[in-house]
Amino acid sequence: MKNIYVMIAVVVISSLMFGGCYMDGRGTYYPDVTEMTKNLEKKGYDVSTDEIKKDDDTITVLNGKKDDEYIEFFWFDTEKYVDEYVEEMKKDNSEYDTISWITNDKKFGNIAYCGTEKAIDCSGVQVVEVK
Repeated sequence: MKNIYVMIAVVVISSLMFGGCYMDGRGTYYPDVTEMTKNLEKKGYDVSTDEIKKDDDTITVLNGKKDDEYIEFFWFDTEKYVDEYVEEMKKDNSEYDTISWITNDKKFGNIAYCGTEKAIDCSGVQVVEVK
């Protein structure tokens, strides 16, 4: 009988330990331009979006600003211009908390963004860092 209680305790503790990493349901996630616009506007940000055509590529741009908080987010059809835009963001935005980019990701495609931590959080971006 004692072994059954020990076994149940081990299972419960193991479930909590391994499930605890995902208790809040947050994983890496990048909203599309529509969802991100809605998220930011709901939090009082001024948001503008644009599409830039370069060669055969389309680059979708979102800029969100509220007081000193801001986010610049780019979605690219291909990886061709990602590095160019990342370098521009580094030059133009010395006050960013985060700058990040992804190329050829199966789920998120080609993206680049920078901004303050608060604005990125308000946009709906969720990045879980694995340590």
